[in-house]
Amino acid sequence: ATCKEVQFLLHPKNPAGRGLSEDVPPMAPYVKRSLRKRQMAMKKKQMETRKLNLKRQKESIEKRIDFDGYIDHNINDTDVTNVSMSNVDALHDDEHEHDDDIDPIEKLRYMGGQRWAHSSGRNPRGHWSQDVIIQELYKYLSHVKEEKGRPSVWMPRPSELATEGRDDLKQAMVRFGGSAKTCDLAKLIPYREWRHFESTLELFVELLKYLVKYHDGSEKVFPKLADIQGNGHERLYDLIMEYGGKKIVATKLDMEFQAQTKLDLFKGMSFGPFSLDFAVRLMYFIRNDLMKKDPPLERAKIQMPTKQYLLDNGEVRLAEEVSKYGGHESIARRLHLAFDQEEVQREAKAFRTLKP
Repeated sequence: ATCKEVQFLLHPKNPAGRGLSEDVPPMAPYVKRSLRKRQMAMKKKQMETRKLNLKRQKESIEKRIDFDGYIDHNINDTDVTNVSMSNVDALHDDEHEHDDDIDPIEKLRYMGGQRWAHSSGRNPRGHWSQDVIIQELYKYLSHVKEEKGRPSVWMPRPSELATEGRDDLKQAMVRFGGSAKTCDLAKLIPYREWRHFESTLELFVELLKYLVKYHDGSEKVFPKLADIQGNGHERLYDLIMEYGGKKIVATKLDMEFQAQTKLDLFKGMSFGPFSLDFAVRLMYFIRNDLMKKDPPLERAKIQMPTKQYLLDNGEVRLAEEVSKYGGHESIARRLHLAFDQEEVQREAKAFRTLKP
């Protein structure tokens, strides 16, 4: 927007400009077209409603008045028409009384609903900046951490902010580049990444519970999907299907499976030795470690811990099992985690020294 347009929006007499700052980005052409289309549709609907009301009003008058005698002595059809047209003109004048003061496009943009309307609790003009947005986001995440037990380094979805009553923060992020940009600047873990991590952990935990309950904890054979559904574990069934089905999940966890189809695509495929119990314990360690951290992160990724980091935190068994199940990079790739390149090089160097 030009300086003149910005000054107009920020003018105290413009109700659509209250609470804005000069950092408001210009509107994209497709947004303007959409708003104009919406405006015209609203105007058309209003006029149709007014015409319908006038028609009903005229029909009501005709029912109450005996036109055979009344029109001959008092008014004629032209008078009734004039009365109706005068009402239309009056409504039309009221409708456009304030159109000269406010650009309807800008009014729709900044007052498109109750959430945009000015209220006594609205932040003052120029309140939001990128730094303020990040600080408010950190405060919100700290509250979520205390109330819901979710790490405060995980970026929330915009829809979550609106649901939790922080639509002001959501709209401010939109004005300053969007949630993805805010996530990068705040050095938080993106939603898609932590959602995948949480869902994977839930899948492994539910599967481990099922195996303990129905298979004495044995991880040798992956259970049949028909049995999972028959035993009422619909959530586990949905998670397995979300992550590619029984064969993919079983292959990733190094478990055998009974063929329920004639498809032999995964027959003989293996990613090496692995353990479901180890995966659950490792992912719980990673999640609990993230719970101890506050934003911003040095590296906004869910990372596979190094052996030394596990040992420093008293996880001797996990550190030993990392080597057993393929090493740092292999486990990280299997669980879709970020890995430390220096740790990979150290493992490769140690492996070369062991070779005769």
